[in-house]
Amino acid sequence: MKRRNLIIIISICVLVVAIGVYAYFALTKTEETTDAGLTTPVVGTEDVSVRLSSEEVQAGKTRDKKESEIVSEQNPRRAGMEDVQTVTIRKILSTEILKPTMSKDLQKILFFNKELEEFYQINPDGSNEESISSAGFNNVFDLSWGLSKDRAIIYFSGDQGISKRLIAFNLNDQSYNNLGDNVTDAALSPNGEKIVYLYTDQEKGVSNISTANFDGSKWKIVYPFDQNEVSLSWPDAFRFFVSGDATSYGSGSLYEVDTEGGDFKTLVGDVYGLSYKVSPDGKKVIYTASSEPRAKELYLYVTDIEGKEHKDLDIATMTEKCTFAQDNRTVYCAVPKKGNQDFVLPDDYNDEKYITADSFYRIDTETGVKEKLADVDDFSSMYDAVDPFISESGRTMYFKRRQDNMLYALIVPAN
Repeated sequence: MKRRNLIIIISICVLVVAIGVYAYFALTKTEETTDAGLTTPVVGTEDVSVRLSSEEVQAGKTRDKKESEIVSEQNPRRAGMEDVQTVTIRKILSTEILKPTMSKDLQKILFFNKELEEFYQINPDGSNEESISSAGFNNVFDLSWGLSKDRAIIYFSGDQGISKRLIAFNLNDQSYNNLGDNVTDAALSPNGEKIVYLYTDQEKGVSNISTANFDGSKWKIVYPFDQNEVSLSWPDAFRFFVSGDATSYGSGSLYEVDTEGGDFKTLVGDVYGLSYKVSPDGKKVIYTASSEPRAKELYLYVTDIEGKEHKDLDIATMTEKCTFAQDNRTVYCAVPKKGNQDFVLPDDYNDEKYITADSFYRIDTETGVKEKLADVDDFSSMYDAVDPFISESGRTMYFKRRQDNMLYALIVPAN
């Protein structure tokens, strides 16, 4: 009996040790390898920004030592995700996504799951993932959200965007409007009830900007527009913006068009590499551009919607890496490390020929004051950040990391 009890006790001890070893490695694991062989952080792990002061260097402190001190104070399982001691990048999702964004009430993150091919939502800390569509999508190439965040324009393509088909999709009732073979770009009105789109028929030599109800009814031509590829947005009830496709191989302009077809005016004229984003209140526009063709660098500017004042923000980046905060004044940007001599921007970047290593900045568009939040060398990993958006507090910039197409969050301390 004693021998049997001893065996039981030993077995229990071995089991406890095994569980402890498993838990240790499971909880401390910071990276995993995907099927493609890419090493990537696991969900919930954090990459803290580490900079040594001159006093710390003189005292012999190492980067690894300071990082371990910060990590020990900043438990990744803390209750408040934004309670950080230093600028921190946290991995939020471990699935490939398209066009993540904040919901209208800023309480959820919405995104398209590329692996499961449906729309999903999560809490801002990445918890409570749930599907919000059941449409059985296939070959989704890209999408753009309406300001109401309950509807989206979806782009389908089986050849990486060379040919594409668009639909307007309603997440509320899962209804959709097939926009047909002659529509190359579209955008939703602020309330999501109408669409603006570019209709082209090359055989008939027809190209015009038109509007219609969400279901396609009551369409009308607003303005002739002789381009096959455009970027459209509809920031308020009175106007929408249109520019040519972003390229540095030819010049382009940004136009403001009256929704009733009256005024058509130029906001930004004849620049290279033009792309733009509108502030949440529709009153400001940031854009990146160059005065030279085949640009190796693009510079960030801001203007009001009247185009009266253009301010150089003295940042070399791409609009795809920048976003307005909810205050309509502050802009967050990921900024590529300088030194590009080989790639044409934004063409080679959009074609995924160029992967960047980014620093992170916060810019006051009123004063032009910019603050470097973190340098590219402050982190242990490299981040090519795209499709950024800002949390309700204004302290977290979410972004898709192009190295793995997954969602991350740059969190800034509360000062």
